[in-house]
Amino acid sequence: MFAEYLYGDLLNKQKLADCLLANNYDIFIANYDAPTDDITRNADYIENVIKYINEEKNNKTELVVSGGSMGGLVTRVALATMEEKGDETQSRLWFSFDSPQLGANIPLGLQFWVKEINTALSAAGASLEKMNSPASKQMLLYHHTGYPNGNVISERTDFATELKNLGFPETCRNVAITCGASDGTGQGYNPKDKIIHITWKRTGRKRRYIYAWAIPDGGTDFAVCKKVKVKSNGTEILLKEYKISNTNPIDNAPGGFYPTMKIASEMTTYGLAEIEAHEDEHAFIPAISALALDTDDYFARYGEWQESDLLNMSPFDMLYFPTGEDIKAVNQEHVWISLETAENILKELFPEDVVLGNNPDWQQGEVMATRSIHLASGFHASASDEFHLHIVEPINILEEEFWSEDNKSSIPNKKKNISLSENENIAIYPNPTTGIFTIDFSSQNLTNSKITIIDLTGKKVFQNSTFISNSQIDISNQPNGIYFLEIQTKNDILTLKIIKQ
Repeated sequence: MFAEYLYGDLLNKQKLADCLLANNYDIFIANYDAPTDDITRNADYIENVIKYINEEKNNKTELVVSGGSMGGLVTRVALATMEEKGDETQSRLWFSFDSPQLGANIPLGLQFWVKEINTALSAAGASLEKMNSPASKQMLLYHHTGYPNGNVISERTDFATELKNLGFPETCRNVAITCGASDGTGQGYNPKDKIIHITWKRTGRKRRYIYAWAIPDGGTDFAVCKKVKVKSNGTEILLKEYKISNTNPIDNAPGGFYPTMKIASEMTTYGLAEIEAHEDEHAFIPAISALALDTDDYFARYGEWQESDLLNMSPFDMLYFPTGEDIKAVNQEHVWISLETAENILKELFPEDVVLGNNPDWQQGEVMATRSIHLASGFHASASDEFHLHIVEPINILEEEFWSEDNKSSIPNKKKNISLSENENIAIYPNPTTGIFTIDFSSQNLTNSKITIIDLTGKKVFQNSTFISNSQIDISNQPNGIYFLEIQTKNDILTLKIIKQ
């Protein structure tokens, strides 16, 4: 079930995963038995996964390793640790996708709020258990268990020191992606704003409330959570409060957001209370954390910096963030793959130009570029090595999918490089099909086009160089699944998806 969720709900946004499969990439999805366990222990597991794939593959093609959210930390630790031990990662590219390289955030006021209600509401108890897990304590910039002695706990500082000493992978290209706005736009509210409260139902006219606020921008002794009792005459009596000092305003900062307050407001209260979320989302992975930028300004307008200056402030080789005029001010949901992000991933997988220079003994089995591959002075390969150089035009079947109906009008509907079923003058029926279907492009000047059908592994299962419209195609002998039909003309390649079931 996890693999289906990860593929369908995350990796295949904008049809990215389908696109990778269509371009002959194999996708391996790794999960952990205990995802909230110590990050370094889960990194040990990923090390073994990388070694296993390298041992089992039947060619010398290097891996592309990607980690989203906490997975970006786990894969970083795995790759860097392998290098430190002298093990070959045989990896050419590493993606860190909206990952807390410099820490994650759950509003501290919300943490105290959950702590106060956890004994009464089972859902809150489960949330508190996750917040108190080893991985959460390693990642969260501020943690409620440090109260009243401070906001940062030793588990966080120890892990940050461990990461700093370990560094980043050095034998592959490192790419970071953030879902945060690049022009300094925050989450739509301010430090110290109220974010959620719960009203406990009581007999008579007495009521109890627990409030939570966004953390302040510096300052001292600000109460981010209060428990109060209101008497029948309206007098408010303070029962408990949590005051904090010297915090950065990360709750409302630019970054990949998570709707934690909205989810909390939908908890089952069994009729005991009413919950109101005053703000739905918060910055879960601040943008400067995802990009590992050397700055304390959580509202940095990094999208306006020169690329050279930006890269000098990060250990990554390349940084990607929202840049379009209509989306640079949009904070996207955590690990949401936008069309722009999907296109940037394809750009990394299929660069325009590749230079092979004085490489180590390990050689890539397959080298692909869209424009040129240059063998520079010093290039060498072992006598027994076999590798292939390809100038390719990758199959681009990305489709626009919006992350929020509210923001739908503000995100441009970019055209795909290769037309898909948006071309209403080309029809496939029936689709889904049991194997026999008809393709009709009689209204288009596509007579005698070359037709090719490929499966998700890239294998050609049908080909006809003089196809005529309204002819039937039979793939009944092929297994059920997703196939891609390519119509190759003189000037273009039209790609449509077929589902056999």
